Amino acid sequence: MPGTRGFPWLGPLAVSSAERGTILRKPQDPLPQALKTQQSIILLAVTILLVVGAVIALGGSGDVQAVSAVEESSAPIEEPAETEEPREMDFAPAISLSSEKVGEPKAYIPPGPPPTSGSVYGRLSVATDAIGEFGTYTILVNELINPNSHLVDRKPFNLRKSFKTDLHRTPRFAITDIPFSKYGYDVEVFVVDFNGSKRTIHLTPDHPVAGTPDHAESIGEEVILSVSLGVPFSLRLRDQHYNPVVRQLVDLIPVGEPIGRRVYSGETDGFGSCIYENVIRGQYDVRVGASQTILERVTVVSAGQSELQAAQILVPTGNDLQIEVSSKIGYGIEGAELLLYAVDTTENRRHQAVTDYSGIYVFPHLMPGTYQLDISASGFQRTTRKIRITDEGMQKPVQVRLSNR
Repeated sequence: MPGTRGFPWLGPLAVSSAERGTILRKPQDPLPQALKTQQSIILLAVTILLVVGAVIALGGSGDVQAVSAVEESSAPIEEPAETEEPREMDFAPAISLSSEKVGEPKAYIPPGPPPTSGSVYGRLSVATDAIGEFGTYTILVNELINPNSHLVDRKPFNLRKSFKTDLHRTPRFAITDIPFSKYGYDVEVFVVDFNGSKRTIHLTPDHPVAGTPDHAESIGEEVILSVSLGVPFSLRLRDQHYNPVVRQLVDLIPVGEPIGRRVYSGETDGFGSCIYENVIRGQYDVRVGASQTILERVTVVSAGQSELQAAQILVPTGNDLQIEVSSKIGYGIEGAELLLYAVDTTENRRHQAVTDYSGIYVFPHLMPGTYQLDISASGFQRTTRKIRITDEGMQKPVQVRLSNR
């Protein structure tokens, strides 16, 4: 066999040159070993970076040990022993999903013992025709407790504080140290000879502030009180026959709130009218004449300066006439029927009445003139009298004695 000369023992192993070339050419690895090692190192580094980034993103507070170097790419990665307890992972704080609006302002409550009082902040809205007409104003804070109530064992809290106005700034007020109350408070502005409004507020530990402090963000509904001038008010006086009551003194006397109102005085003109300027809202008793008789109560409401308010008052005129009916022996006759009518006028002035248990009845406010009085009673004869009513002072009682039938 060629190529085995001198070495007969190699015969079985001898191959041809073509076969030898085929045997010597082994399949080539597509990637060199060094490149494979480099890829393994890169893959390991990326894995470590991903793990560290995930821990940081979760906000964990545990210690993260940095990897300093990789000594050998082929070094085996040790797995934790099964006996070790799993390490707790620190998570980021949970996000509160409360119903409160984001950024909603809250009143500042200082640290320490819980507060027992609150504050009110507000401003005035002054009518155009009232600007510059007053220099000071007073804020009244009144707790809404009935002072006569037996259900509350304390007096209501009341406070008043005065402020000066500045023509160059909006009038603002601040009142502190108002005790918390479940009943609430009325906050009212008072200016002499001006209309002032009021607002109801509540101060509690959960809501210690009403209104908005000056130069601060809004922390609640703004407390706005208005100031305006009074209104013209007209009274018309008529008697019981719808005739005007002329040249009569008439006073308006304030009753109840708002406090601090004055008495308005005037005199009726030839038409029975009296006009008062700048009357403050509220209730008034109408007092007529020198006798200071209270006739009626009227109410004036707040309105625009040009809006005239009016009321008509009945002012009975004339004198009273007392009738005394009795028997011949002087006993008063109860239930006697009286008919009184004027005979010197075309007006229908008729008055009917019945005597009381003592036989007496008083006809009020009779106009001057001549009247006829008819008297009848069961068991007695009918009687007629002529009576003259004058406008000079009180009339003398008319005594009538009835005879038996």
